[in-house]
Amino acid sequence: MTTSINKNSLLISSDQSTKTLAFNPSDYTIQTEYDTQAIQCISPLPATYKFLQFDGFFTLEKGTNLLSYYHWNKKFPISKFSVNEELLSVTTSTSGEYLIGGGISGQLYIWQVATGRLVNQLQSHKKSITSLKLTKDGRWLATGSSDSSIKVYSFNMLLTSKLPSYKPQYSLPHHNLSITDLHIGTGNIHHSKLYSSSIDNSLQIHQLSTGQLLANIQMPNIINTLYVDILERYIYCGLENCQIVILDSRCNFQQTTLIGHSHPVTSLYLSIDGTKLFSGDKGGFLLEWNLNTKKLANSVQLFKDQPITHLVHVDVPVDCEFTPAPFQKTPSMGKFQASVPNFYPANFEDGLPSDLIQHILKRHPQPYADKSDLFPNKHDTEMQKGKLETKLEELNSDFESLTLKYLKAKKQSDFFEDKN
Repeated sequence: MTTSINKNSLLISSDQSTKTLAFNPSDYTIQTEYDTQAIQCISPLPATYKFLQFDGFFTLEKGTNLLSYYHWNKKFPISKFSVNEELLSVTTSTSGEYLIGGGISGQLYIWQVATGRLVNQLQSHKKSITSLKLTKDGRWLATGSSDSSIKVYSFNMLLTSKLPSYKPQYSLPHHNLSITDLHIGTGNIHHSKLYSSSIDNSLQIHQLSTGQLLANIQMPNIINTLYVDILERYIYCGLENCQIVILDSRCNFQQTTLIGHSHPVTSLYLSIDGTKLFSGDKGGFLLEWNLNTKKLANSVQLFKDQPITHLVHVDVPVDCEFTPAPFQKTPSMGKFQASVPNFYPANFEDGLPSDLIQHILKRHPQPYADKSDLFPNKHDTEMQKGKLETKLEELNSDFESLTLKYLKAKKQSDFFEDKN
């Protein structure tokens, strides 16, 4: 099943299922099923990022150090990468240029998506990093950990600093147990708020610019997940006791409870207009709530006795006009390498036939053929960048030359056919 993904789709996955679903909440249809392993976390690339073949999402396989990349219209992963350790959290930068991962050892990793280059790596926490969130402008990164601390970094400094002991802007030690989720409000750092939840049953709100604690709200149970509307009027908390608690920030955090789940709530998503709330639980059920009436509107079981651990919105229509070339496995290394992608649409009118395009590709070695890993720890990035630019120039030159020859031959052929 591979149909187009629309702007209202939700990516729904489980850490115990081999399927990730593209789900349309408007008509409750499953648009696409992706063959995934049980995944730890999932991160789509933003639609603003359209570099060559990258138009899809990344997943992390639970219990492994494997990072997979899926194109929106491909059922199977088109590439797999081996990273240094098992990651518990992953996100992409606002621009989509960088992939950020949090390891079980507390290491923070930043990769450049286009090249796979490891931009930076540092010991951020003493224990595993459980949550990563960037500000909307992409300038600040918040990390939450099972060591109960939260740290806020200048993302630009992380990209340029090579010091493994680079210090964060500040660290927040106010929680007592593991951080379960983070959310950063809209606006710049001087006006944004940082929301955090923990196994200690507390919801905390900090001023992002200073780290000042603005509110510490004790909830009736463990907060597994939280969501804040774009105007930051309401805070939605999914609890371990199967309840959803809504807090009104305008009325001294007055609480409203939604009851309908039979299993602990694990994930939340709020519709763009703010009238519908979708919630997933450990039983594999997806529930839809009417927020005007605070009543349950619909429900469906998407995974049988398997938790819905990720509920991610696909924010724009996906145009898969350019389809990536298949990725090839290297048996000797047991890892995956990227072949040169096909840059041209399949229905390219009066363009090169596929056999001529393949002829171009065969003339040039794969840019990563001498690398054991698309995400290496150390390599000469400037040399690699130069090699890629050279290959691209050669491909463009060959393409232009062969296109002219092909069009000239086609014109002559059409002339003789008309004459006959």
